[in-house]
Amino acid sequence: MKFKKLATRAVSAVLTAGMLASNFGGVPSAKAADHRDSVAVDALIEGDFTDVFAFVDPADNDNVILSFAVNPFINPNLNPTYRFSDDYLYQMKIDNGGSPAEDVVMQVQFNGGRGAQGYTVTLGTPSVTGPRGNRALAGGTQLCNGNPGAVYTGAAAVTGQQQSYVIEGTTPRGSAANNVKCWAGVADDSFQTDVSQIIFRIGLNPDPVGGAANHTQDVGRGFVSSSFGPLRGRPLRADGTSGVDGFGGFNASTVAVSIPKHMLTGGQGIRDVRTGQRDSNLIGVWGTVSRPESETFDGFNTSHGDTYAQFERMGQQVAATVWAFQTTPLGENRITAGEVNQIVGQTLITGDPARQLSVNEIKDLHNTTDAATDAALFRRLTPTSLKKGGTLSLTQNTIEGRKTLLTAGGFISPGITGTPYLLDELQPIANNQNSELQRDITWPDYMRLDTEQATDGVRPGAAAAGNTSPTLGLVTVGYQNGRRPADDVVDIYLRVARELTDVQFGDTVAPIVDGNPVPGYEPYGANPARRPLDCRNLVVNPASNQILVPCRDARIFNVLQGTDFIESSILDIINLANQVSDERALEATFPYFGLANPMTGENGTNEHPKQK
Repeated sequence: MKFKKLATRAVSAVLTAGMLASNFGGVPSAKAADHRDSVAVDALIEGDFTDVFAFVDPADNDNVILSFAVNPFINPNLNPTYRFSDDYLYQMKIDNGGSPAEDVVMQVQFNGGRGAQGYTVTLGTPSVTGPRGNRALAGGTQLCNGNPGAVYTGAAAVTGQQQSYVIEGTTPRGSAANNVKCWAGVADDSFQTDVSQIIFRIGLNPDPVGGAANHTQDVGRGFVSSSFGPLRGRPLRADGTSGVDGFGGFNASTVAVSIPKHMLTGGQGIRDVRTGQRDSNLIGVWGTVSRPESETFDGFNTSHGDTYAQFERMGQQVAATVWAFQTTPLGENRITAGEVNQIVGQTLITGDPARQLSVNEIKDLHNTTDAATDAALFRRLTPTSLKKGGTLSLTQNTIEGRKTLLTAGGFISPGITGTPYLLDELQPIANNQNSELQRDITWPDYMRLDTEQATDGVRPGAAAAGNTSPTLGLVTVGYQNGRRPADDVVDIYLRVARELTDVQFGDTVAPIVDGNPVPGYEPYGANPARRPLDCRNLVVNPASNQILVPCRDARIFNVLQGTDFIESSILDIINLANQVSDERALEATFPYFGLANPMTGENGTNEHPKQK
């Protein structure tokens, strides 16, 4: 999810691979889900993903919804001024063969110049795969053709007007016809989280290690932990919440397409991380935005060539947000310029080949590379996972040890100071024996969708089966099965990470907490296969149990409560398929996103921005 900003797109005279290299570095950028995620993308808001989605269409289980949104943080007062770029190539890419590379692409291109915008949606096999040299599909299947004026500008955010912009398309399947639906326009940004708390106060940005000492908060909601003493966080409010939805009241430019799923499958499928076997029903889905590799601007008009270079991509909701840092788990090597150039097969980063990349360079590197190089470049940035040990041992870092630590610290009190322990609900993950589990479900960075798993809805409260629903699919093919607008993707990550992520508490001696060694402590180096996050410097006052020196890596305490506490109901906090928003309810019909937040003062406004 990426942050939105009111700015116009900067147009360069000529874009080459060398200029891509010059974009690396600069001032730290903030991100959540994918809003405003890197220095290079922040200036190109019409190509700045907020989120991408892939889920089985609840109205037609033979179809899959592919969706993306750009233009983060649209101010509703200026809804009609935001546009998609006529110059960019927007793509949703599908790996159905497990390469990992795109076997099928859905391309969306906009037109209209300075007038009303139209668009086309085309599906087909790309002539060039990867991040550079992409071309518009020649000979693909045109799914939808929206004439000028087909893009909803959000001038009046009412249900009937949103529905009137749905385009009905058809595509042949033998002698039958399969329905295709397309929609493009301004909609409510469905992502919600307490972004300023998570990113800045607790600290994913700018550096979860180097900046940890300067962070002003420890956890999402402040309380006195029996193990760690007073922990700084937001106060509990009278309505039962403490988090603030940093995306409330904002819109995003959104595209949604309902496509027959047979057009996306057809290969041997990607691997199921639980079995290691390919499944023809499993596909990998991710989004990219590319700009022309050659472009000229004469002061009034822009013209460009017919090949494109990628500058933005997004797959799962957490991969680049949480793990694309120069900070590596203990035992892993930092990424160097020379290594990058060797892996991608070109001089993408100039200068000393031994130089280690900065956080901003890694963010931009992720956006300009593809799924095929993720394992070599980024897998190392994710720590190993805990395994079930059978018994609690103070000399073995296990799932049991982590549960004991969370329980003793008060982090699993439902909805008060934390959330219930999740792994007990998830079999066989509760008995995990794969130390590479989180790496396997994070990289390559794409959503993993089981196309045969019919969805049980997209609206809040629609997933009656709760966290064990196969529709939600927690920690199965990915962090969840695809992604729906209602899925509480931040809490999903927070709860999974706190219970599975390997952390090194102490170095050669376990920290003493509440008079006892930290449960699950294991001397660093005793198991050379471990790649834990670094909390070796943790110091707790043995008399008061108050933290004197916090973990070197701020991400560790960031996840301990397992929620951002935006929801007020304990049941809503617990239900990870129910991202309850007090802003704009999700629509029950296609395109399934909430209506655009209206201009301030109009019927339906929720203040702007919504604050508590």
